[in-house]
Amino acid sequence: MEVYQERVMDEKTDLDLKLTELFKFLNSSEKVKTVSEEELKRMNRQFAIMGMYSDILQERIINFK
Repeated sequence: MEVYQERVMDEKTDLDLKLTELFKFLNSSEKVKTVSEEELKRMNRQFAIMGMYSDILQERIINFK
């Protein structure tokens, strides 16, 4: 495996850990009450975009030769 491919895999692992933590926060009824509605909207957008980014990294990994 090439060095850059290992970096992509590490990046996906790190990103997915962050996605999991953000998901937990967004789905915790008590913690989510601590942020404003506008901040919650930004966090939901962030979650969606991070998910797309993770999907792209996964596609790259699948296509490594």
